[in-house]
Amino acid sequence: MDGQVLPDTQVPEPFYEIKRAHTAFEIFELDSARIGSGRPEGPRSQLWGSVVVLARAALEQALRRIHRHLCADTQCEDPQLDPHKFERFLQDHDIEAMDTVPLGLHVSLRRKDVAKAGHGSGIPVNGPMSRQDLLGLLGVLNHTRNGFVHQERKKTEKLHEYGAGLLWVPPEQGTVWTVQKPHAFSTIRFCHAVFRFVILCAWGEVAAMSARTELPLTLEDRLERMQIDDVNQILRELSSFVSESYTGSALDAAKEIQLSLLRLNLVGEDSQPTLDDSMDWAPVPLSDPLV
Repeated sequence: MDGQVLPDTQVPEPFYEIKRAHTAFEIFELDSARIGSGRPEGPRSQLWGSVVVLARAALEQALRRIHRHLCADTQCEDPQLDPHKFERFLQDHDIEAMDTVPLGLHVSLRRKDVAKAGHGSGIPVNGPMSRQDLLGLLGVLNHTRNGFVHQERKKTEKLHEYGAGLLWVPPEQGTVWTVQKPHAFSTIRFCHAVFRFVILCAWGEVAAMSARTELPLTLEDRLERMQIDDVNQILRELSSFVSESYTGSALDAAKEIQLSLLRLNLVGEDSQPTLDDSMDWAPVPLSDPLV
């Protein structure tokens, strides 16, 4: 399968805008990590909702960048993430929306169907493999994002007809849906799927494959794949980054310290992943096999 290759346009850069949502999710996930304890009492945290807002904003920014790449008309309206307007944007720019997604572009999601039980990180499920599925979840993304941003009852109490367990979860009591860790995680991954779909439709499968970026992993998967670094060395690097005001690098170093200590606590010093563990082992996936 191949999409329409647009003349006189180079393939845009990969989906770098989503990195902020990756970082926020990983920080919140580390902070929420508990061994043998459940969710704290009281109202549910809005942190996972903020990840949804960040991810959706990143996708919107990336699509605007693609639009500027496609169209020199400054009066042309930027793409909207409403499913109908999104399809119309493709049509207006003579881009044929593909019916299916190649396996090499597949992005799996996580599913958690109940608010108070089940695995805290959800279970892996197949992501959208058709245009219909992708547009359905795009409508859900808008609904959940708007619910968190506007906090209007007509949004927060309306259960969307699509995407339950994937991008939102029904309440255990009452009428207000929530977003938990696996749903925020799925939202980030779904934004990757939408970006890849646009590249696929506009520039073809080969271009979409080359534009893939690393997909986020849950904490459990990251711990399994990571090497245990010298914490003292990371501390020295952190001190250097802070003194030189390299905020982003300092944040990454602080995160690496937490991960290294957590892995030491869970699996000990002797467990190190190697390339011989699996024929398909890779540090971070670019696509996922079907579940």
